[in-house]
Amino acid sequence: MSEKRLLVIKLFIISMFFIILVRLMYVQIIKGSYYYKRAKAIELKKVVLEPSRGKIMDSEGVTLASSYETYSIFTYNSWVKNKGFMARQIAKTGLISYEEALRKLRKPGFNWIIRGVGKNKCRHIVRDINRYGIKSDSLGFYKDRIRVYPFNREFSPIIGDLSEDNRGLSGIEYKYNNFLQGERGWAVFQTHPTGGIYAKSNYPHKKEKDGDDIILTIDKNLQDLVYSEVKKAVEKYNAKGGCGIIMDPNTGDVLAMVNYPTFKAGIGDTIENYYKKNRAISFNFEPGSIFKIVTMFGALSNKIVKPGDTLVDSTGKITVDRIMIRDAEEHGILTVKQSFYVSSNVGMVRLAQKLGKEKFYSYIKLFGFGSKTGIDLPGEEKGILRSPRRWKRIDFSTIAFGQGIAVTPIQITVAYAAIANGGRLLKPHIVKEVKRGDKIIYKRKKEIIRTIPDRHTIDILKNMLVTVVDSGTGRNARIGGLKVAGKTGTAQQSEPGKGYDGSIVSSFVGFFPAEHPQFVLTIVIDRPKKARFASVVAAPCFGKIGNKISTMRPYIEKVFARR
Repeated sequence: MSEKRLLVIKLFIISMFFIILVRLMYVQIIKGSYYYKRAKAIELKKVVLEPSRGKIMDSEGVTLASSYETYSIFTYNSWVKNKGFMARQIAKTGLISYEEALRKLRKPGFNWIIRGVGKNKCRHIVRDINRYGIKSDSLGFYKDRIRVYPFNREFSPIIGDLSEDNRGLSGIEYKYNNFLQGERGWAVFQTHPTGGIYAKSNYPHKKEKDGDDIILTIDKNLQDLVYSEVKKAVEKYNAKGGCGIIMDPNTGDVLAMVNYPTFKAGIGDTIENYYKKNRAISFNFEPGSIFKIVTMFGALSNKIVKPGDTLVDSTGKITVDRIMIRDAEEHGILTVKQSFYVSSNVGMVRLAQKLGKEKFYSYIKLFGFGSKTGIDLPGEEKGILRSPRRWKRIDFSTIAFGQGIAVTPIQITVAYAAIANGGRLLKPHIVKEVKRGDKIIYKRKKEIIRTIPDRHTIDILKNMLVTVVDSGTGRNARIGGLKVAGKTGTAQQSEPGKGYDGSIVSSFVGFFPAEHPQFVLTIVIDRPKKARFASVVAAPCFGKIGNKISTMRPYIEKVFARR
């Protein structure tokens, strides 16, 4: 080889060495800190630590919703060499079939193998897979939490549901999400080239804070009772649905709130939207005769009539704007009081006409209709009440007997509670308190929305409601050994854009014991097909619930003593 060619080779080698040396200096000195940070970022991983979501309990401490730890088993495709062998051994745990295990193991990258395994079961799986010859570092174990609703459908409209990322979607889970969800923590872990992560005790971390517990005013025993009887009524009369509410008229505490049928929480139920709503607070329906307390109160309070005055003549009919209004049955001549307990529509029209539409409207608003009650649940509707400026004479005439206006079950419950307690319109509550550990951080207080004046008229109305149950349309709502005050309602329902199609809602609202009321109970049965009148459909349901409550007196007295 010539000296000239040898020199060229030497110069080339020296040049390449110099270039590599310069590049190393650039990487290590000039860009060294940059690449060091990137290497550490790959080496370390910040992991979110999920808190345990708070419990939801009834007023006596019965758990209605809780979260518990589960473990999920996962693997990376690159970890597993003999996938068929591993699939056969995993299948021996009895939690997954061989075919399903093999399908998951053949997927590239990260794969969940088994989800939602209890802690003890997870330990058994680790023991078994080691026994079967699978190295435990071939599988990863992830601690998770799942939400459990032990009395699911019975409480789902109240409790609500969660999203996949553990956030409230409806009900208490949504309304009180900020209390229930707790506070996430975090920890820094060291990563492994295979994808695994390992804890280091000296790495920074922040401990998660578990969520607060919510204690409801609901009593599970009363909830069970109302749910059972509403279910029977809906099924017996082939109704679209039904709901029931029990409220303490002295505090505003909701003791039971039931919908039937309803959805199942935690499974992504695809049931019709009607059944996913809490209809006790969102169902707008024309109330019919249960609304007549407003008309009667307004007329008596304004001293337009007295209970013994003659109100309905022997014809039992009245014409308004060329429309004939008549009662379902002919009753002959009726006094004011008689027109109430036989539920005369004609009588109520005459009272409304005597009041005039502006005064009548003011009494409707006084009892809370046309406004939300403010109950501590999401999704409440305010009913439908048009301005009196838009009323024709026929409009406020039909509203007098509960047609042409829409209310919700919780609104009518609150209105009857005001009659029961002597005139206090109370804000209903469903949450009793919030606890953080053993410390109460929120406790509900009784809230009076307004006071309805004229206690004398309220007492007269109470007596009229007692007469309805004793000898009027509400006889099937009687409770042995107790005086009951209440009213039936059978009302046609209109469909948007279609008008009245013959469907009805049957309802009964009342309170007991009438002398010193402890319970207001509302029953609403939507579109029953095998019977129509509330005296047959809703009143007996009320009576069955009331009679069973009366047999629970020692328990009830004990519960009320603790409130």
